[in-house]
Amino acid sequence: MEYHADVIESITKMKTKLERWIALSRNIRLKNAYDELSQFLLENCQHSLVEDDIDISPDVSKRIKYCSVCFETFT
Repeated sequence: MEYHADVIESITKMKTKLERWIALSRNIRLKNAYDELSQFLLENCQHSLVEDDIDISPDVSKRIKYCSVCFETFT
């Protein structure tokens, strides 16, 4: 089943909010919900991959791939 872009965007926003709440509370149920949303996005987003370099330290960077739609990272 293909999902409309609005659905993917809403789920991405929910996942971002859960990520913030998990950092504050460390609640296992919130973590499970976060994992479920991540899996849904991996399976249902029409990914648009972007390669970028992120700084690990002042002298070291790392190349990553992420989706510009749902912001999932890929190795």
